[in-house]
Amino acid sequence: MTRPRTYFEDLPALHLEDVRRQVGGRRKLAAASSVTVLLPEGREVQITIARRPGVLGGEELLFACPTCGRPCRVLRIVQHGPGLTCTRCLQVACAAKYRSQVLQRTVASPAA
Repeated sequence: MTRPRTYFEDLPALHLEDVRRQVGGRRKLAAASSVTVLLPEGREVQITIARRPGVLGGEELLFACPTCGRPCRVLRIVQHGPGLTCTRCLQVACAAKYRSQVLQRTVASPAA
């Protein structure tokens, strides 16, 4: 029996812009080295804020994935592990994909 496929679109997401609005703006978020997020099931998770040079100067603020440390703008809320993870970690752990990736593959493969 096969497991049902996990799609990224089905998992709740935590966007950097949503956290920025909750904190009170970009300057307040830039002053913080980490933020604490309350997940729907009641767990608190601390997320480190990563910084990298911006294209036109300054710096770009990103989340550091709690699982792998990779900088990302969106973290997905999952039931296992630290509670939040990036899309790359989900691809490895759950073989998760975007629906469009699966649809492209089924359309491209010839029907036998």
